[in-house]
Amino acid sequence: MSALPDISPEQAPRPAGGNRVRLLWPDPGLSPNARVHHMKLASLKKQAKSSAHWACNLWRVERVSAPALLTITFLPPDRRRRDLDNMLGSLKAALDGVRDYLGVDDSEFHYRISKGQPVKNGAVDITITAIAAD
Repeated sequence: MSALPDISPEQAPRPAGGNRVRLLWPDPGLSPNARVHHMKLASLKKQAKSSAHWACNLWRVERVSAPALLTITFLPPDRRRRDLDNMLGSLKAALDGVRDYLGVDDSEFHYRISKGQPVKNGAVDITITAIAAD
């Protein structure tokens, strides 16, 4: 996996009405287009899930009730062209770790995804906001 995120939880801005966490850039083997042996893929998924769970704990993400909006910003490691749908697919195991940490059924997640400017080693910023019930 990549190096640890380049921003500490103390430096992370707390967005109003939500939580923010920065995850590691997904391993290339997690891409939906990658052809990886099933045992290696299982190991990568387990590592991504536990890393995301640990990151939520480190960043002291507050638990929210369902449903929740996840605003995901991909900060790639370089300027190569990437599809947003493939980047989101690469993040599925990490999102399972976020779901486990929050204790929310991920069928209750709504997504807003975008791609930001490249950062060293790449990262994924996620802002979690509870959606008010009608």
